[in-house]
Order: sequence, then structure tokens, then C-alpha cells
Amino acid sequence: MAEQVNVGQVVIVGGITAVVLGVPKIISEIEGPFRLPDGPFLVIGVVAAVLLVVGLVALVVTRAIERRRVLERGEVLHGWIVQANTRLFEEGSFSAPAQVLISFAGKRAASDERLAETARRLASLKGKVLYDAPELKVAELVNDETYRPGVRALLPPWLTNGAEVMSVHVWIDRSLLPGGRLTLPFVRCKALPGPKGRVLMIPNGPTQSGPPGPVA
Repeated sequence: MAEQVNVGQVVIVGGITAVVLGVPKIISEIEGPFRLPDGPFLVIGVVAAVLLVVGLVALVVTRAIERRRVLERGEVLHGWIVQANTRLFEEGSFSAPAQVLISFAGKRAASDERLAETARRLASLKGKVLYDAPELKVAELVNDETYRPGVRALLPPWLTNGAEVMSVHVWIDRSLLPGGRLTLPFVRCKALPGPKGRVLMIPNGPTQSGPPGPVA
């Protein structure tokens, strides 16, 4: 999957480069308002357009394949919310990303109680004046609100009591929330184990409430 994404990105970059190099030449060749340039400059323009289209299509197809793979083979997880756009807690049609904590099944898997506590501890570091180097490094995860789908940050053992917990970003689709807004401290997700990869939200369920049981 990573190789497919890189191919699409390379094609797009190549198209943009061709545009940057070719457009000034094309413009300089135009003598009248309706005259197209002749020779290699026209070819550069056509190649640039084709590369951009091919690159965009490659990215879209790759994302669709990745999404289907995650939904079909991914592990069902509870993503415990560290922070989310405040609009998601109110009624409306606005969807937005959120930062959540996840833990895959295994010897170092974190319980829901551990994930909930770790999420609270991580959220409490936001905006604080800190002098401890380890805390400063972890605090960067909550102070930087840039949406980075597919990026996973493994939290240090001192914060998780030795459990393997990852901080990730997930897109919160309001249509999948019971009642159309965030009312629980977690969302149900699907993801494939590994150091990176998108985490996709799945329906929480219309009757789900209170502390969750074990993840299926």
C-alpha cells in the first residue's frame, strides 16, 4: 500500500514540476488571445495535465483500496478520545477529526480502563508549562492539532503503565454517532496492526452507553 501511495505522489509531483517549468514557456509562446503554442511547449503542457490527472486518480484508488482492506480485515478497537473539535459535542452536520488512543490485542494490550486513564493524563498536558523532557515530548502530541491520518505515535511506557498504546487521528463521521454527536468518551474503530496506517471509525451503535465492555 505504501508503494502505491508513493507512486501517486511521485506522479503528482512530476506533473506539478512540468507545469512550473512549462507554463512560463507556454505563456511566452502565445502571441494572440486564442493561439496555442507550438512544438515542445504544448507537449509539456499536455504531459503535465496527464500526470496530474493520473496521480490524483492513483491516490483516490489507493485510498479506496486501503479503506476497504481496513474495514474487511481490521481489528475492532475502542478509540478513547484525547481531544476533538468542540462542534462534535453539539448537534449539527459538521464532521471533524479527533485524537484518540488505541491498543491492539496482545500481551501488552491496554484495558479500556487503562486507555481511559491514559487519555485523561495526555489531555491534561495540553497547554501546560512543563520542564520535564519526557513530558514535553509527549505534550507535543496534544499541543500540535494538525490532522495526520495514518500516523501513529507509540506512547512511552511510563505514561501507559507498560501497555502498548498508540495516539492516532481518526475522522469522526457524525452520521455514525448515536444521536449525531459525541456523547461517549470513545468511538469504535477499525485498524490493522502496525506502526502506521489509517484508523477508520465505525458505527458506535444506537443503544451503546456507559462504560464499554471488552472489545470484540
